[in-house]
Amino acid sequence: MIDIDVRHNATTDHTIRRPFAEILGSTKDGENEVLLSIGTIFQIGSIEEYDTMYCVQLTVQQEENAEIIELIRYLKRDIDEDSLLLTFGDFLYDMGDFIKAQYYYNLLLEELPDDHIDVGKLHNNLGLIYYIRDEYTEAVLSYGRALQMFVEQDAVQIFMIVCSNIADLLYSMNKGTQILEYHKLALTAHESMTLCNEVSLAKCYNSIGLVLQSAG
Repeated sequence: MIDIDVRHNATTDHTIRRPFAEILGSTKDGENEVLLSIGTIFQIGSIEEYDTMYCVQLTVQQEENAEIIELIRYLKRDIDEDSLLLTFGDFLYDMGDFIKAQYYYNLLLEELPDDHIDVGKLHNNLGLIYYIRDEYTEAVLSYGRALQMFVEQDAVQIFMIVCSNIADLLYSMNKGTQILEYHKLALTAHESMTLCNEVSLAKCYNSIGLVLQSAG
């Protein structure tokens, strides 16, 4: 059970960063609901155990303190995107809730123009979900759309990631002759970057080495 406190002080909270609204009669008779914005931040007040149930008390944080701002900056830098729905989808993906993550990715695809930078990322993320679910045909299509987008946009770093993802997919599909091709594309993309990630570059060389070793 989750107990959420969404109260705010009207005299001090002049701006509500994450609005909420009370919903009456939206579901069963007599039930009241509160609709919270995506991206709402909660502070955990307490966690109490009652027999076989836990009660988690959360408080909505209207003001973003320095720690929260730094966390959001870190996550955005790590995920390399600014779209809230994409961020939310990535959180769901990291939590293993692939069905909901796929829902938000597709929702965002319907809203964005075809040439938006996030479209390629969304297709790549959908490819990861299909890959995890062993839906290889759909994964191939999604990765192909992502690759085309990043070639057109000259997004080298993300192009490299997609190439590596495709190589992993081809390995699972036993497409040995094509695996090396995509690892080499990823390596070429690495070497063309001004600031190269040495860890990623080492992984790329390692992947090529493993493919060559297995081929004899």
